[in-house]
Amino acid sequence: MNDNDANNVVLGSVENYMIIGLRYLLLWLILMLSLSSIFNIANTQAQEITATDGLEGQFDGVIDDQYMVVQPAEEPVANNAQPSYDGKIDNGDISAIQLYSQDELIRMINQNTHLQRVQADRCQLVRDIQARAEILTIPSYQFLWGDMLAWGVCVNRDAELGIDYMRLAAAQGLPAAFEHLGRYHANGILVTQDTPLAVRYFKEAAALGSKLALIQLADLLIAGNGSPYDYENVYVWLYQTVSADKTYRNKVSARMDALEQKMSPSVIKSARTVMRQY
Repeated sequence: MNDNDANNVVLGSVENYMIIGLRYLLLWLILMLSLSSIFNIANTQAQEITATDGLEGQFDGVIDDQYMVVQPAEEPVANNAQPSYDGKIDNGDISAIQLYSQDELIRMINQNTHLQRVQADRCQLVRDIQARAEILTIPSYQFLWGDMLAWGVCVNRDAELGIDYMRLAAAQGLPAAFEHLGRYHANGILVTQDTPLAVRYFKEAAALGSKLALIQLADLLIAGNGSPYDYENVYVWLYQTVSADKTYRNKVSARMDALEQKMSPSVIKSARTVMRQY
């Protein structure tokens, strides 16, 4: 190899190294440009996020993330407004009403003034009445709640549910519940008229001491309803009735006389034998 050939080899090697160096330099420049672009994009997104911070606080509403629709917020209800059961807003400035005692409520039911009392108390005890009927299952309150539902007193009317609650009260032995159910069935009030069923309800109530039911039961028997086998029991129950009300005692005497007209001599004798034991 002469000197020229050696020089050519050296020059070729230098050119190769330069080419390789230029390639690495080009790759480095491309990498730097890519990183710069990434940093710029990230910085832009960060600025956008910062600009939107607190966006929800600028609206009195709810932001839907999917459609970015601002929905209006519900208007606040006045602090002193309380929803009543008839769908109206009460002012909330009514004086507190004491809950009825058992004796007081039963007396009102027997006098048929229980619904008027609930209305006179401006429907303030509705939740308490409902709780004692549904949760505590107190018979007198079950009946009261049922009658309120049946007639739509301070609540939305639901006669079917109301009758169901009256039946629950009767199942627990409340005489007034039997008497009311008997009266409703006897006259077709809220329910289909069913005289035989009315007789059964009146008998249950009368056996539990309901004077109202006893008079109505006697009237149905005198009118030809029920069974002749019931004449003797009702006749004796009428005799056993004690009342300071002279008008009521006159009603009892009149019905005993009417029943005697339908009873056989042997049944009358049997009834009087039982009566002499008291």
